[in-house]
Amino acid sequence: MDFSIEEYDLTFDFDLSEFTYRGKEKIKLSGEANELVLDSVRLSIDSVKLNGSAVDFDVNDKALRIESRIKSGDVVDIDFHAKVSDTLMGLYLSKTREGTMITTQFESTGARMAFPCIDHPAYKAVFSITLVIDKDYDAISNMPVKKVETSDRKIVEFEKTPRMSTYLLYIGVGKFKYASERYKDREIILASLKDIKSKYPIDIAKRSIEFYEGYFGIPYALPKMHLISVPEFGAGAMENWGAITFREIALMATEDSGSLMKQNAAITIAHEIAHQWFGDLVTMKWWNDLWLNESFATFMSYKTVDSFSKQWDVFSDFIKSETGGALRSDSLKNTHPIEVDVKDPDEISQIFDEISYGKGASILRMIEDYVGAEDFRKGISKYLKEHAYGNAEGSDLWNAIETESGKPVNRIMEAWITKAGYPVLKVNKDGNRIRLTQEQFYLDGTSGNTEWPIPLTIITKKGKVSMLMEDEVYIDEMLKLNANNSGFYRVMYDNDTFNTVISSLDKFSNLDKWGLLNDMYAFLVSGRLSVNEYVERIKNFLNDEDHLVVEEIASQLTSLYLIKPSSQVVYQLAKDYLRNQVQRLGTKKKGEDDKISKLRGIVYQDLVTVDEDFAKELSPQFASLSEDPDLALAKAVAKARTDGLNELIDAANKYTDDEIRVRVIAAMGWCSKDQLSTIFSLIDNGTIKKQDMLYVFSFVVTNPSGRDFFFQNIDKIVSLMEHAFEGTGYTSRILEGSIPYIGLEKYEEIKAKASQIRSPSYNVGIDKGLETLEIIRKLYNKL
Repeated sequence: MDFSIEEYDLTFDFDLSEFTYRGKEKIKLSGEANELVLDSVRLSIDSVKLNGSAVDFDVNDKALRIESRIKSGDVVDIDFHAKVSDTLMGLYLSKTREGTMITTQFESTGARMAFPCIDHPAYKAVFSITLVIDKDYDAISNMPVKKVETSDRKIVEFEKTPRMSTYLLYIGVGKFKYASERYKDREIILASLKDIKSKYPIDIAKRSIEFYEGYFGIPYALPKMHLISVPEFGAGAMENWGAITFREIALMATEDSGSLMKQNAAITIAHEIAHQWFGDLVTMKWWNDLWLNESFATFMSYKTVDSFSKQWDVFSDFIKSETGGALRSDSLKNTHPIEVDVKDPDEISQIFDEISYGKGASILRMIEDYVGAEDFRKGISKYLKEHAYGNAEGSDLWNAIETESGKPVNRIMEAWITKAGYPVLKVNKDGNRIRLTQEQFYLDGTSGNTEWPIPLTIITKKGKVSMLMEDEVYIDEMLKLNANNSGFYRVMYDNDTFNTVISSLDKFSNLDKWGLLNDMYAFLVSGRLSVNEYVERIKNFLNDEDHLVVEEIASQLTSLYLIKPSSQVVYQLAKDYLRNQVQRLGTKKKGEDDKISKLRGIVYQDLVTVDEDFAKELSPQFASLSEDPDLALAKAVAKARTDGLNELIDAANKYTDDEIRVRVIAAMGWCSKDQLSTIFSLIDNGTIKKQDMLYVFSFVVTNPSGRDFFFQNIDKIVSLMEHAFEGTGYTSRILEGSIPYIGLEKYEEIKAKASQIRSPSYNVGIDKGLETLEIIRKLYNKL
């Protein structure tokens, strides 16, 4: 296109009884073109004028075409009308017991469902927003209110935005309750339909803004920041500039919430605020660089929270959830490079995944470790200052970091973002020296020939040594490779070198130990280690009391149990280990470290999964659920009681706190097969919110007695997910997780069903699920 839109002047007039709206749009153009084509989906176009005169136009299900020559200074007026959506995408309706809310989710292609526009991240424009609503409602948008007129209706006009992308625009209407505090000359406002119990989220936001302003050297750009609690929200959270939206669970956290909820809320808030600079102020040119936005915000959110809450040891969670999830996903043949060539908007949702978030964030951590924290920071600041209010690509960032550090960042990053997968370093004794070689690691036991320039770190007796490994390397001595697991690769030691590593185990950080454990599990799954070798190696870690080490061992043993509950070796090892941890941790003590509270919750959850007797022991405490939300009381009731579902339904209706409700709803997936059919009616009547279907369907397939239920209802589940989570990729992820479990008992049937239900919006999940099924079938036969 040889033209751009300079400004959108938009008025939305809402009918809050029928949930429809009429829109008036004035578009100011610059440049020249023979026609104007605007993205427009599910909108009824009433009239179009060019410079005040009616013009012909053509509408299909994707676009509005105005077949008139346009030039700079032209103004297009469009009148249109539409229904407020009942999905969780675009401009949509959220109804709960607390009230009705109209809200928006425009990333990645939802703006075109609300108004005609060039819905492309590189086409930034200024937005002037006016909302016409009922008098007893309030309105929120990206900027502060400019003026309010009230007669029969309320007309709310907002200040003009800076130049920004369509996907960052926000419109919210509801009967909001507020809490606010000032940060310097900016107001931070928490808005919710529910009563606000705490300013904890505002405190996290203020600390995050303070950290980013110092780190980037750039003040927060807008006059205010809203943190908006949305009752029904598919995306989880969204960085709309100055009007950030969250699921209620993130903004309902208080100082007294469970340790897991407090920490997750802080990381989520810090993630979205990072985007106010990296994504909003400077935006990717196109969705192939989506990972740049998301991986950076992911990495920075942990760095931010770590700066003001060392007690949480959040980089332990980073490495377990972000790095660990990415290593697993990226070891499949059905992975994708970090940078993806996105052509069709339908493809975008499927790259909001572990690669775009977790792998990208882990690569940034590796590069920071390689160039040094200060040069990394200077490069980020340079990039943001040079491209403020504009668009950029990944290469712009690498150039900035390379300029500041003097190291070959461009060459390294080019390899890591364009090549799918990652290496395993093979470590072998070769005479008096140690030989290091690399090959691509696959979870199916095969290997590839792709090679990477690897920022390699070696822990030696004298300290850490760093080098760039581009060919095979010989070293004289080592205690361990990959210090603090800062590199995105695995390490396969031969028996001699593994014994060397284990002899120095007490010298390593918990991140180092996690890397050894996680690699061992991957080598077991891929067939590089036998079950006996794995068991012998893991014994070296069973007495370690570090929270990250315990979490990783508990996760591995529980995962093996869920693959083959009948395996006595796995069952006994898992039960004994988890019982020992429960006994060691004891009951919750006043003022104890949050890491201990969180760990107790994790081992309780895992032991309930593995041990029916423990579920029966724990279930009588269900009435005290709110006293320690970290514990697995809801899951214990689901497993131990024949009428467990009724108790969970009562609890879901009783508690308004999403922290507890989500745990209760997820636990429903662990009810017996004959109770599970009630799940659909609970979704219909709102006991299970649309957004919370995710939790119950995820748990159903980990429940051995729920897999048949999922298979029998797979068409209905997919239909519900696709309607509610349009454009998010969640259906793809649910299928990826469910197919392997179902296929352990229904191998041919699930393959046939997967072929039957294929669709462009979730084919990736089907392919990854089928590949994982083949991998764990082999493991099943060995356990």
